[in-house]
Amino acid sequence: MRRFMVTILIASHAAIAGCDCGRVRRRPAPAEPTSTSQAATPSDAPPFTVTMLPVDTYAVGREGIVSLEIALRDGTRFSPDYPIRVSVRSPGGLGMIRGTYERADAKSATETRMLFELPVLPSQTGTGTIDGTVIFAACEGESCEPKSVPIAVELNVQ
Repeated sequence: MRRFMVTILIASHAAIAGCDCGRVRRRPAPAEPTSTSQAATPSDAPPFTVTMLPVDTYAVGREGIVSLEIALRDGTRFSPDYPIRVSVRSPGGLGMIRGTYERADAKSATETRMLFELPVLPSQTGTGTIDGTVIFAACEGESCEPKSVPIAVELNVQ
């Protein structure tokens, strides 16, 4: 059986600039702080990842689950005052059981990670895409910034 998986990872991929690839560089001793070890994440990288994955084998008339994880990087936390909302929609045959999920609907939740299990009840065979939006606020220190992130996953129903 072939499973389709689409992962939405919201993370930046910094371009390699000024690479001295032909030159061998010595690794600094672990006790010495270096600028490269302190800058492990590029400053323009988003402070989060959002991943949506199929976790079941999907069959007509049998409920399945789609997993959605929002993970914040170190030093960033969810705003307790800003809503976390997951809105999803699907073509008729994929059958999302609900279209909207809130913070309280998360299967597990911490200050830096939210895991949702989104039930689907397919009514026809084939391949289709579930898409939507995740809304939350990521805070660093006292500064919080609202985020709206598109999500999508392709499912194969047998």
